Amino acid sequence: MAREEQQDFGPCRPITREEVKEALMKMKIGKTVSPDNIPVEIWKSLGEWGVVCLTEFLNVILKTVKMP
Repeated sequence: MAREEQQDFGPCRPITREEVKEALMKMKIGKTVSPDNIPVEIWKSLGEWGVVCLTEFLNVILKTVKMP
């Protein structure tokens, strides 16, 4: 079982890497940066490692309901 599936997310299910990959593919390059000031190009250039990091980060937010 994957680490993210072992955590207690209450009524929510954890965000998967596949969902993050799909969302990144849909994002357009050259658009305004999000509130985190990280351009989409950075996340896309990090490849699979970036997907893993972003997935873990989003799941921490989902689980704790706090921005780290």
